[in-house]
Amino acid sequence: MRNILKWQSNRGVLLFVSIFILFFSLIQVHADDSSRISVKENDKFKKSCELDAHRVLSPAEKLRLSDLIKTMQNKHCKSLDRYEAARKIGIEIGHIEAIKPLLHTLENLEEEKGVRYRALTAISQITDKSVVPILLRFLDDPSATIRQRANEQLMKLSGSGMSFSFWDYIPKEERAESAKKWRDWWAKNEKTFVFKRSRVMLEM
Repeated sequence: MRNILKWQSNRGVLLFVSIFILFFSLIQVHADDSSRISVKENDKFKKSCELDAHRVLSPAEKLRLSDLIKTMQNKHCKSLDRYEAARKIGIEIGHIEAIKPLLHTLENLEEEKGVRYRALTAISQITDKSVVPILLRFLDDPSATIRQRANEQLMKLSGSGMSFSFWDYIPKEERAESAKKWRDWWAKNEKTFVFKRSRVMLEM
């Protein structure tokens, strides 16, 4: 009888140990998978940050850009699809050829605010100095959302520590003064400005 009880006790311990080992193994596998995904995403992010806005686009990239522009500008497409298309133009393509269609969308005040917002963000992610005057220009946009987004992207790109607000509750005179400070900053730093795409890639 004692032997039977001892055997059952040992069996219970072995079962518990086996379950514990299996549980720990599953956790480790999950951790390893998460680590691999994290490394993969980091590599993807790093590669995206290094995109040259002046590179020669491959045929595949040209086709991809064309498809994204068509989706962004097609008002028959779902809003979320148009938002995503604009986002991907900045994240995946980030080429100077995208500035003109993005700006065309941004200049259309009858366009959806969300599409304009993402078009402005995409412009700010194209590594060419010409995008800074565009951001400065839209500090005066009728939409507070667009004004504030232009301000946010300038804050990131400049790395100057300058911080302003362009929401409607800020008096118009104060917003104008803030916009002037940004234009003064650009006049002073245009020649030495170094575009760091990574600064505007962390949020979308």
